[in-house]
Amino acid sequence: MLRLCEHLKQDQYNDFPDFNWILRDFSLALVGKDNAPITTKTYLENCLSSQNGDSEIRNKIRTSIRNAFQNRDCFTFVRPLTNEEDLQNLD
Repeated sequence: MLRLCEHLKQDQYNDFPDFNWILRDFSLALVGKDNAPITTKTYLENCLSSQNGDSEIRNKIRTSIRNAFQNRDCFTFVRPLTNEEDLQNLD
């Protein structure tokens, strides 16, 4: 992603499609630093913000994604049930 974004001019970012991050088997609680509930979109934006203590290259990738994809969203899916007995136990 970083290499792709480095080759594009700033005005070409407008032609990028939407970015949808699909997280399968998601089990984390969607809460912010203050333990208040957050949306999946806020979770994505938090993940794409520069992280102190992380490598420079990872932060450059985050910045490139933010710059390239103006429209972005996140969708989470819980782990699917493994068999029908699990489904019956939910009742």
